[in-house]
Amino acid sequence: AGPSRLERKVAAERTLIRAAGDATPRGSLAMAPRFQSSDSIDETFVDQGIYLTWIKRQLEAERACLELPMTITLLLSFSGLAILHLQQDKVFAVEQAIEFDIVENANFAFEPNFGNKVIFDAHSFADFWSWLRLGFLPLVMQPQWSYSEGYSDASASLFPHGSDVTPPSSWSFQACTAFHAWRLSTLLA
Repeated sequence: AGPSRLERKVAAERTLIRAAGDATPRGSLAMAPRFQSSDSIDETFVDQGIYLTWIKRQLEAERACLELPMTITLLLSFSGLAILHLQQDKVFAVEQAIEFDIVENANFAFEPNFGNKVIFDAHSFADFWSWLRLGFLPLVMQPQWSYSEGYSDASASLFPHGSDVTPPSSWSFQACTAFHAWRLSTLLA
């Protein structure tokens, strides 16, 4: 019968050790033959300092691998909490809605009832100021209330005894001016 598995392995290691020869630096994990037994299998030994260094490195690598699940758990929990708390999807949706509203609805260069140009068509100072005055400011500061088409019918059915269900068409600043007049009179007194 041929050589056993152990004999083949030892022979391969012996060949590697001979091939390395003196080129192997001291202090590495290379194995050096110490003595040969009377059997056909050579026994090799490693210096204790080298072996202990190797064991310490293996234990450190194992400890680092055992920390990996906790690190991944920390990363996933942080990511999940950040996504849930910051709600970036909603922030992004609002940002996109504002951008879309400014780009598509802030028109200028009006012909009777229709603005022909948008912000990307402002190529001069006059175009920019026209866009700002006729397109952007009316979009941001609404000069009148906006109501759905069926508001008056719906409010009439909800408030049948109301005297006037027609909504106002513009802002009322009477309370605000009355407050400022009162505040001004208290400051001057």
